[in-house]
Amino acid sequence: MKVMGGYDFPGSNSNIDLHALTGWIPERIAMHSDNQSFSKDDTFRMLFQRFHRGDVLITTATGVMTDEEGEKWGLVPTHAYAVLDIREHKGMRFLQLKNPWSHLRWKGRYSERDEKNWTPDLLKYLNFDPKTAQKFDNGVFWIAFEDLCQYFDVIYLSWNPALFKDSSCIHSSWDGKQGPVKDVYSLANNPQYKLEVQCPAGGAAVWVLLTRHITDKDDFAQNREFITLVVYKTEGKKVYYPGEV
Repeated sequence: MKVMGGYDFPGSNSNIDLHALTGWIPERIAMHSDNQSFSKDDTFRMLFQRFHRGDVLITTATGVMTDEEGEKWGLVPTHAYAVLDIREHKGMRFLQLKNPWSHLRWKGRYSERDEKNWTPDLLKYLNFDPKTAQKFDNGVFWIAFEDLCQYFDVIYLSWNPALFKDSSCIHSSWDGKQGPVKDVYSLANNPQYKLEVQCPAGGAAVWVLLTRHITDKDDFAQNREFITLVVYKTEGKKVYYPGEV
């Protein structure tokens, strides 16, 4: 709330919030983008393993939906949910989610009022009692991973910084007014950095995280300004024009 200027703030996403609160490293997995790289099986396997190792905090968020759809499925449009647990049982995959409002739960398969899909064996494995759950709506529910992929839009991961063995942090300021309004003409005045990596056998991944201090709540709400990263292979030479390779 301090970062956002009080409780009356325009909203953000849980990646931004958790990074501000914990400093853990954000990653975003879009499940319905045009990018076809999303794999249900690979994603669940990674989530399951990393979550139970304690490497990552996980949240998931819905996308835009009509009020009728939200009412039908018990979901809040463009809303983030915390992931409390991840389980796999006899080929079935489940996530336990919590609506941070502490009320309003999923109404689809494996909800507390679903009388078709629950089995005694599964109820015992998940330690879930639908009759007890029906008496009190605390916003906590189980959802099949396949339904999550269908009705939710994005998965937010916040990774433990201790996983990144080598890291460097640069704090700086740059007033956008220093350069041209459109840097499609010139990059000469943009901050530039040279990155050299002594790559071990088998390769390595490099993560670059950009964060911007929120100094103007209205600007943040309207998303008028932004930061982005452009990567050039120029052997470390300064880049002056966008078209340079």
